[in-house]
Amino acid sequence: MAATLTIEIEVDREGRAKVREVEREVGQAFDRLKSSAGGASGAFDRLKRSVFSLKGALVALGIGALANSFLDAASAAEGYQTRLQVLLGSQKKANDLFKAAAEYAAQVPFEYRDIMSAATQLAGVMRGGVDEVRQWLPLIGDLAAASGLSIQQTTEQVVRMYSAGAGAADLFRERGILAMLGFQAGVSYSAEETRRRLVEAWQAAGSQFRGATELMADDWKGITSMMSDKWFQFRERVMGYGVFDALKIQTQEWNRALGDMLRPGGTLDRLAQRLGEIADDFFGVGALRGRLAAIDEEIEDLQGRLQGAPPREGGFFAMLAADWQGTLQATDAELKARLQELKAERERLQKWLAKIEAARKGRRGDHGSAAGRPEPAAPAAPQPEAPAP
Repeated sequence: MAATLTIEIEVDREGRAKVREVEREVGQAFDRLKSSAGGASGAFDRLKRSVFSLKGALVALGIGALANSFLDAASAAEGYQTRLQVLLGSQKKANDLFKAAAEYAAQVPFEYRDIMSAATQLAGVMRGGVDEVRQWLPLIGDLAAASGLSIQQTTEQVVRMYSAGAGAADLFRERGILAMLGFQAGVSYSAEETRRRLVEAWQAAGSQFRGATELMADDWKGITSMMSDKWFQFRERVMGYGVFDALKIQTQEWNRALGDMLRPGGTLDRLAQRLGEIADDFFGVGALRGRLAAIDEEIEDLQGRLQGAPPREGGFFAMLAADWQGTLQATDAELKARLQELKAERERLQKWLAKIEAARKGRRGDHGSAAGRPEPAAPAAPQPEAPAP
């Protein structure tokens, strides 16, 4: 049977004032963030209204995810172009290879992303630049189509052969692909000889795998794959006519503004301090100190009860006397047992509190709170207690 635990948090007048102050600071933080966009904010607002009005219409049709797919396509294409630029050392070379790979992807039964990933991987090892990668892509595509391996697996194996010789292509050897390509088992082939023999096997008049992609392009999977590639190119092209750059520029402005606000003394830094202090008061050290104070009060009342003193005004037993008379009829043994439980709990909480304070001091050094809040005083040592009769 499931049990439901209800926790009620009562906030006093001072606490409510803190909460209202935090609400004001949150509102001010977002106002400043919005105004930080500068002169581009007007254009961005118009762009945002256009984009979200389009997205709203799509959501109404039940295909709201389509709107995000345009941004995903532009972001993926940009990622490949960036990697190619790093590997090739030139923006022009990166653009040329990106265009060549995109054109090849639209003609073969492999996913656009897989072809781009293969081109990027080849660009990292082939020193012949764009022309060499462009020559090897069709070979890899035909080999993947004939072998049944994915374009990623085929590219990895070809890269191994290209760099270290035929013997490095473990998967090709296990699948019998090396034998199909004319490499004999137990014979060592250098990387240069491997590259030459692999190209010859593809270009030969009776090649077993050349043209495999053209055959696959006519089956259902190949047709749908090429349609998917063209849809990807369409989405990337739409975003390439300015909207993607506008979104990037505005996002950079927001990122810069957030960085300024998070600097020491900034709006978000102060807000984080205020929220942290309130959370600490309700759930952290403040809550622990409150519990310790309640335990001390109950211990004091229990000791007085054991000594025969009447419940003190406002004390623990005075409160129980108003609501639950049966509690006052507990035996001395039961009261002593409760007293020992409270002492054990107090000792446990004091150790816990000391560990928290030590951890805080270790993080902040000797300069107090990182947010400027004074360090709380250490918990007071328990007062000597009168022995129970």
